[in-house]
Amino acid sequence: MRLNLTTRLLKPTTRTQTQTPRPFRTYTSSSFQPQPRVNMSAPGIPSTTTPLQSQSQAGNQPQTHIPVSEQNQTQTSRMSTSTATTPGTGTGTGGFGVGNGSGKGSANDPATYGITSTDLKTAPGVELSPRQRVLVGSVLDLFKGLPTHKKMSLWTETATFSDPLTNSRGRKQYEAQWWGLKAAFSEIEQQHHLITSSSDPITLDLKTRYKVKGIGSEKVIVSVVRIFTEKGGEEGGEKIVGVEDRWYGRIPEGWLATALRNLNSVVVPAFVSVPKNDGEN
Repeated sequence: MRLNLTTRLLKPTTRTQTQTPRPFRTYTSSSFQPQPRVNMSAPGIPSTTTPLQSQSQAGNQPQTHIPVSEQNQTQTSRMSTSTATTPGTGTGTGGFGVGNGSGKGSANDPATYGITSTDLKTAPGVELSPRQRVLVGSVLDLFKGLPTHKKMSLWTETATFSDPLTNSRGRKQYEAQWWGLKAAFSEIEQQHHLITSSSDPITLDLKTRYKVKGIGSEKVIVSVVRIFTEKGGEEGGEKIVGVEDRWYGRIPEGWLATALRNLNSVVVPAFVSVPKNDGEN
C-alpha cells in the first residue's frame, strides 16, 4: 500500500496546456497619432518623411507668386549693388575721364598744342609740373623753327621776346620773329638742351646749329634761355609773358645795340608774313 502510493507520487504527470490566442486589437485614427517630423525638402517637392495627407493639405494652401518683372528688377538691383564702384580719377568705367569733357583736350597735354619736344632733359633735382612741361616743350619747338598758332596761344598778348638781335613786344612783333626764324634758315638742328631750374623764370641751356638759307653758312649758338610765366591763363594754367635768349649767357645792353634791336623788332614784321591759321604755309 505504501509502495503503491510512493510510486504514484513519483510518477510524472503530463498536463496538456492549450494556449488561447489573444484577441486582435483594433486601432482607430483617433488612437493612432503619428509624431510630426521635420520636412527638409524644398518647397513644391514631396517629402519622403511627411505623410502624404499633410503634404496634400500644405499644397492646397494658396501661394504668393512674384511677377517676373519684379523678379528681374530684384535681380538687377542685386547685380548693380554688387558691381557698384567708387568714382575715381582714372580712365576706366566709373571714373572721371581724362580732359575737360569739351573735346578740346587737356591744357596740360603737349599733344593738345601739337608739341613735338616731349623728351625733356632736366638737371638732377629739377622737376617740372605738367603745365611747365607744356610751356618748355613749346619754346623748344619754336627754337627748332616749328611755330604754330596753337603754340603761340600759350603766350599772353603783351609778352616779350629778347635776344642779341631783337627786342620784340606784343603778339605782332614776337610772332614775326618766330616765323622769320623759319624763313631765314634752311636747317635748324637742336643739338643739346638741359633744364637747370623750374622756378620763375624757368632756365635751360641750349645749343643750336643754324644753316642760312640760300648762302649755306652755318653757325652754332650756345645760349641760356629764360622763360617767364604768370598764372591765370587758360583754364587757370600758366602762360608765357617773356622769353630771353642770351647768347653765351648775355644780351648786349649798350645804347647802339638796344637801338638796333628795337629797329629789328619793327622791321621784321613788315617783311615776314605770319599765316592767319596753321593750315597755311
